Amino acid sequence: MRFKKLKTICILITVLGLAGCDHTWIDNHSHLDHQIWKDMRQGFQIPDASNQPEVQEQILFYQQHPHTLIQAIKPAKQYLPYIIQALKTRRLPTEIALLPIVESTYDPFAHSRVGASGLWQMMPGTATNKQIKINYWYDGRRDLIDSTRGALDHLSYLHDLFHDWTITIAAYDAGEGRVSKAIQDLGFNANINFFDLKLPKETMSYVPKLLAIKAIISHPEKYNIVLPPIDKSIQFSTLETKRAIDFKQLAKSLNMTEASLRALNPGFRRATTEPNYNSRLLIPNHAYVQAIQVIFNSRPSTYMVKAGDSLSSIAKKFKTTVSQISMINQLQDADLQIGQRLILLQSQTPESMHQIGDEVSADKKPGPVQKIHIVKPNEDLETIAKQYQLPKSHLVYWNNLSCSKLQPNQKIIIWLKKAPRHYVIQSGDTLELLSKKFNISISALKSINKLSSNLIKIGQTLQVTV
Repeated sequence: MRFKKLKTICILITVLGLAGCDHTWIDNHSHLDHQIWKDMRQGFQIPDASNQPEVQEQILFYQQHPHTLIQAIKPAKQYLPYIIQALKTRRLPTEIALLPIVESTYDPFAHSRVGASGLWQMMPGTATNKQIKINYWYDGRRDLIDSTRGALDHLSYLHDLFHDWTITIAAYDAGEGRVSKAIQDLGFNANINFFDLKLPKETMSYVPKLLAIKAIISHPEKYNIVLPPIDKSIQFSTLETKRAIDFKQLAKSLNMTEASLRALNPGFRRATTEPNYNSRLLIPNHAYVQAIQVIFNSRPSTYMVKAGDSLSSIAKKFKTTVSQISMINQLQDADLQIGQRLILLQSQTPESMHQIGDEVSADKKPGPVQKIHIVKPNEDLETIAKQYQLPKSHLVYWNNLSCSKLQPNQKIIIWLKKAPRHYVIQSGDTLELLSKKFNISISALKSINKLSSNLIKIGQTLQVTV
């Protein structure tokens, strides 16, 4: 994701500041009325529902417990500007930016009992369908940029189905299947709205809660609630590197706490970024130039674009690359303007200064349990679904399959509800007894344990759940 040229200008001002230029006017400028609430209100598209009894009940709760809403909003200050920008770019209702208040109280490390995670409380299967990476090193459901893109993709898909934003938001919580059934139960009616539906109690309070927050933000003075100030400008920039970056060391080098750095980069599950993989880091704007110096072991300099310059000619002249210049300067295209200032790195040390660590990051949340199934000759989706006791539709959704025909050695992603359980064979045990004891078919036991016959031995360890 690349940001607009304004961000590059701010970064360049920081660079010039390091060179001794006076830029105290910036601090004065930042005290002007640049709050995000006006921008959010201008993007509201969902009809007002503040007179609806269910919404009024939620509004009353927040009036009686204003700290509950304020505490949920405060952590949003470093995420909300980016989400609002993403919504405006897609021309989506800015009410959607309120969903993380209801879902996670804007805590990227929030983890539900059913396995949802991140600001948008996304399930692993939904993340996989939206091409969000989840592995040993990284969980994109917790990353601001990846999870927001995935959530907005999913919401857009749901809106294409239901053509109503309150019903769309209900489907985001309860699932499209359950909402579709609730609509069918009412019979065909072009005027169906959310409050007509019979959905789980949680969903029937979920949507009114969001609509209540929208009503309060629309008229905070009416409800005697003071919204916390949040600057509408994005306060971070992105850096990409293949080096293994230790968060504790980087935070120390940037004179910030590790917790603050992790709050911007919650997707990383380990003490370092993944080695030999192009990882994207979010860095506070005020620390951006210092981060470049630390991560690339190179002191940045500035260059003013002249007539006839191009990215390739500048890269050649300063012995760097076009991709490096574009990434460092957050350029969206190759067009340059005469007089434009660029940040340049002229020398880099490829060796990593950081130790590769595998300890779990500070949140201590467990990762989802993923299994990669390698398709065998003549194996089909029905067989695999039966083996793992899953609906075939889940396999299709998780793996974005357009047809049911599989190829040998094709990789199929399986999301398990919990870690597999193992059992040590005792005297008298048989596969039939184990099948009954652990409620798993004999064929599944043989398949997951790669058994060619029904023979098992005392002391042998078998996986007894899938």
